Amino acid sequence: MENLKNSSLYKYNRSINLDKIKVYQVQCIDFSNWLGNNFTKDDNVIVRMNIAGAEYEVLKKCINDGTINLIKKLLVRWNYNKIDSIKELNKLITPTY
Repeated sequence: MENLKNSSLYKYNRSINLDKIKVYQVQCIDFSNWLGNNFTKDDNVIVRMNIAGAEYEVLKKCINDGTINLIKKLLVRWNYNKIDSIKELNKLITPTY
């Protein structure tokens, strides 16, 4: 790959210099499924997350399915500036219990 300054898997990312024409397929995992299949509440799970705006969707799913309770310490870089609008941001951060 050429030397890209920004990349994202999040479709609403508005990073400067993000090339929305060139698309690369990358392997991804369902984080909450992986978390639930590999850890229990007895484990000392520490998560450091910086995923270019997608942290809202990932954590919302973890909250909704309860896997958030497996995490003892959560460090997140909140990329709110990469979300196109406040309306979209609110949809991402509102839990759907």
